[in-house]
Amino acid sequence: MKNIALALLTCDRFDYTKRTVESFFKHHTSADFELFCGDDASQDHRVVPFVKDHGFNVIVQNKERKGCTPTTALLVHAVTSQVGGDALIWYIQNDIDFVRALPKAVVDYVFLNGDLGCLRTYGAWKDYIQRANGRYRTQPGRQVQWIKKTILDEEIEFGRINMGLQPVIVRADLFSSVVTDALCENDVNRNWAKFDPLVGRFVTNVTYHFGKMQTPNGMFYPTHQGKGGPSEEKLAQALDCIYALHVTSHGRVLCSNKEASQNYKGRRVPIKVCLKCCPFWRVKEAECLSVPLVHEAKSDAETV
Repeated sequence: MKNIALALLTCDRFDYTKRTVESFFKHHTSADFELFCGDDASQDHRVVPFVKDHGFNVIVQNKERKGCTPTTALLVHAVTSQVGGDALIWYIQNDIDFVRALPKAVVDYVFLNGDLGCLRTYGAWKDYIQRANGRYRTQPGRQVQWIKKTILDEEIEFGRINMGLQPVIVRADLFSSVVTDALCENDVNRNWAKFDPLVGRFVTNVTYHFGKMQTPNGMFYPTHQGKGGPSEEKLAQALDCIYALHVTSHGRVLCSNKEASQNYKGRRVPIKVCLKCCPFWRVKEAECLSVPLVHEAKSDAETV
């Protein structure tokens, strides 16, 4: 079985880091993977000791903030030098929920295909409310054609598309190549397109991305400069989505509890969301931009 190294990128956001690491250990043990961490000069002094206490080798620890992609490159190169180019790197950032154990036998089997460059550990839904981008980012107009196969009772889809960055399992030697000299995600995607390897993804998610809060005082290169938190437009779209889900499922939205709702466009939008409305949510706590959501349905008929 191929060696898999978990490479965690951290930069402040202690609560996010804690949630990520704890959800990982709900489904895995430290014996399952080699654990590495790269930290981009966290100002919160709880972050690095916390990951070290959970068995991570902090192989990169920047004294000054370098930015997400440059620190990713440092981490990937450092991990590759430790585990070798034939190993696999499972790259994540500190805003990931692990909702089930990674089926390592399946991972090992699919990477027998020498053309497979990476395996996304999410499917059509990268996070709880947003579908994964279905286009090849560096080639406008190119749509991916996913082909589904069942491998060891696990449904996997394959197609030609950009890596997707995180969370993703990548051949270490290929990963090192595509992050070299990259300053932003677009650089990684352009480098990936030069190889254009096959990409796989789990139909049933192993992970979900939950982070919506950017790193405080984070460094963002050309494609991110000047962008802060979620825009009013995105927040409005998210609240519209929540409202529509409830209307579709229940025909009405009832909520008189101010703590469990939010006024939006003259109507009260529920913050508590039941499983009947959102069957694709797998955990009890999620985030919808700046709106915390909890969905604990006592019955199918429950409204909030």
